[in-house]
Amino acid sequence: MPTIAETIPGYEVELVYAVIAPTGTPKPIIAYLNSQLAKALENPELKERLAGQGFDIRLSTPDQLGSYIRSELKKWEPIVKESGVKPE
Repeated sequence: MPTIAETIPGYEVELVYAVIAPTGTPKPIIAYLNSQLAKALENPELKERLAGQGFDIRLSTPDQLGSYIRSELKKWEPIVKESGVKPE
């Protein structure tokens, strides 16, 4: 059986965990939360524990995460529409 990458050229899927605040959260609060999360993820014990579970920690800024989410929505929207999947 061929792999999905052999069947659909350019196919790529990532599993991403992110911390997201509600719309309208003031930027200083978002910046503070981001800095504290980055600080926590610098802890060697936590890094080792997460790496042991297969996590590849990549920190980003709130703007970078927003851009990533928008690009993923743009990428997956036509696929979801074509599939006929309806949110419940």
